[in-house]
Amino acid sequence: MILHLFQEIPYKRVPLPQGTLGEVWGSVLERADSMETGSELCLVVDHDLVPVDYGWREAPNADEKARVEAALPQQATNADFTLPKATYQFVQLDFLPDEGTITSVLGPYAASGDKGPCRIRLVKENALVLAVQLFRLP
Repeated sequence: MILHLFQEIPYKRVPLPQGTLGEVWGSVLERADSMETGSELCLVVDHDLVPVDYGWREAPNADEKARVEAALPQQATNADFTLPKATYQFVQLDFLPDEGTITSVLGPYAASGDKGPCRIRLVKENALVLAVQLFRLP
């Protein structure tokens, strides 16, 4: 699916755990367990499936929610990195990959020959549900 992101999504950098993609993904999932509903994580993975950046975004406050509902731009914030506004190849997974399956989930991206990063966005929808979204430039 194609997704047009009209505004960048800012993240505060979190120290990137060391290890394989599966090991880093396990750390990401552990952090997500303790997050507040509405919070987000973003893991940036290069074309060789090596994690290269990692960030966090707190749950939106009442003003931010109102601006989204009114389709207004968000206020500028300090960010260490962003999910840039762009047109993306977009997939929302209907399952939560674990440490053993995240590499195979990203297999088509690695096989595509793309040189740009793949961004994995996790949104904590409630105490039990994480939405997992994949963003890559076409």
